[in-house]
Amino acid sequence: MSENAFCEMLADDLRDVFFNPEEFGEVVTISRGDSAFQVRAMFDSPSMQGQSLGTDAKVISHQPRIFFSVAELPENKVEKGDIVTLSAKKPLHGAGNYEVVDFAEESDGMIVCHLHEVGCEL
Repeated sequence: MSENAFCEMLADDLRDVFFNPEEFGEVVTISRGDSAFQVRAMFDSPSMQGQSLGTDAKVISHQPRIFFSVAELPENKVEKGDIVTLSAKKPLHGAGNYEVVDFAEESDGMIVCHLHEVGCEL
């Protein structure tokens, strides 16, 4: 199998499975200035249960993040300060608004954004 064939298979899997709203993905809205765009994404909010602070005190930390395919994004990029809106409640998370505080463009064509919650719908 050629490297190009593998890259195409990976892109197909990302689109058809991981970013597919019927599977792991969902459609979110990215707001940037006066513009808003709907794109497919995969949201994750891992927690670090009971991380030690160096004393007897422990903290539960949630660091939400979202994964995008570069090809799906407006201008093929995200920007710090973009607002990501999750409008649908899913089994693993509720609806809410998150600000992009940092991001990394991975070599597999995905961008991983670290988020900060700025509002939440109940």
